Amino acid sequence: MKKKVFFLFFILIFTACTLSEKIRQVKGNNKEEDLFEKSIVSRITPRWFTGSRTFSLQAAQGGDAVHMLYDVNPSIDLEKYTLKFIAVTPEDSHFQFDLDMVSGQHFLKRRFCSQKDIWKKKSGSIHRPPYTLGYVPKMLDQLGTPQKIIVFGDKNLYQENFTSNFFEAKVVGGIIEQECIYGGCFNQNDWSSRIVLIGVQKNHPKYENVDDLEALKKKINWEKMIFFMENGQGNNQVVDDFYPGFRAGVEISRQRALSYLDRKSVILSNEKLVKMRKSCFKLYDFIHDSVYKKSKFESGVYKLKSIKDQVRFSNAFKGRSDVLFFKRFINAFRKYSDEYLTCIDYIYPSNINNDMKRHWFFAYYTAVHRLYQLGYSYDCGRNSWQRVVTFGGQLRSKKRSEEFEFCSAKDIDNAFVTSVKELEILGAQNYPTYRYIDYDNSSAGTHKKIYSWVKKSNKVFKCVDKRENKKQVKFEFFPKDALWERRRIKLNRDGLIIE
Repeated sequence: MKKKVFFLFFILIFTACTLSEKIRQVKGNNKEEDLFEKSIVSRITPRWFTGSRTFSLQAAQGGDAVHMLYDVNPSIDLEKYTLKFIAVTPEDSHFQFDLDMVSGQHFLKRRFCSQKDIWKKKSGSIHRPPYTLGYVPKMLDQLGTPQKIIVFGDKNLYQENFTSNFFEAKVVGGIIEQECIYGGCFNQNDWSSRIVLIGVQKNHPKYENVDDLEALKKKINWEKMIFFMENGQGNNQVVDDFYPGFRAGVEISRQRALSYLDRKSVILSNEKLVKMRKSCFKLYDFIHDSVYKKSKFESGVYKLKSIKDQVRFSNAFKGRSDVLFFKRFINAFRKYSDEYLTCIDYIYPSNINNDMKRHWFFAYYTAVHRLYQLGYSYDCGRNSWQRVVTFGGQLRSKKRSEEFEFCSAKDIDNAFVTSVKELEILGAQNYPTYRYIDYDNSSAGTHKKIYSWVKKSNKVFKCVDKRENKKQVKFEFFPKDALWERRRIKLNRDGLIIE
């Protein structure tokens, strides 16, 4: 299968066009969507997961789940400066939430605690967010993450409805947010920058005449907003030392903010999303059918009882690299890992309710790829995952064509088994990683079905009261009953079966 078949969508996403053209592409000619957006009711109608059962996600209460980012159009009005957004963490919430791009579901991230200013510019402490943090649906910022928006309005409205509704906001400006990904960023070039929109709830009486940042500052405690923005998202911890993870940069007008988005943002139009999904579905099916499914050799060899029959049967497949799982995997990994990593950032790979074995295979397959993405390679000589790239982003020491070199069937089996534990260890050491969520079912969770690997930030809180650390929610990193189906079968020189 040709590599270009799967990756054409990458070009589609980054095709250059103006913001107004991008908006028209998103809106399209969907009459149902037009009527829906004119309605007063803001509850989201599921559309994204209503297609193939193989790749859909079912809601906890039954039926198709809503994809919070793909089932809503941003509906940006360049004249009125309004848009639709998804609330992620409501104002004054005791808990921080996030939204998984792949499943489109909210999930509990952690509990807030009182923190002092790590920049040591402000006195006192801050505990809960003084604003609602949201994402603009179908829009990615210049870092390739969902476009952030800070909104001021009715906190009760957002707290009560944020997991199943969209909202409207009027953009009044923007601010540059800089993030230090890891450690202490002492040079300007160490910081990554993104624009964060700032808005107010549409038609809210308090903000009716607020059209810019100066007018907003007369209505809110701006210093408190900056305080939380720079401290409420966590800091970087290296051993016992804490370093700033975020800082607020230049304030910009709403005109400049939208102009900036025009040049730097990516809008995922309905057409682009559908093409991307179609390409990724083909890739997922190819991996399932050509890598995971047992070959005729693997299915038939155990039906033969005598060694003589096994040898005769094995000789019929001699010299073929596609009859054994570990060889099929290595070949697919070397050819399609880039495409797979792109797909799992945006497109849901499998429905556990449709095929449980397929789903857990992709869960482990994704874990192996995420480790590789984070800079790890499996060393078959040491029988362990080894870091081959620094967090500063230095190049790998080996080529893609050398990955899993000299690995046996047993080695590949062990690579899959240990991939989950390795991701968990990274989290325990405060490195960026991923954790798997089936149900977000803790007492403060959203109680949504997710069944997906979600990003786990390396950012930590330095709580004023150390006892607050004991109140943090404890998460299961990966379901204990989701075991890897071992595939150690291989042949020795005499044509005998070894596991």
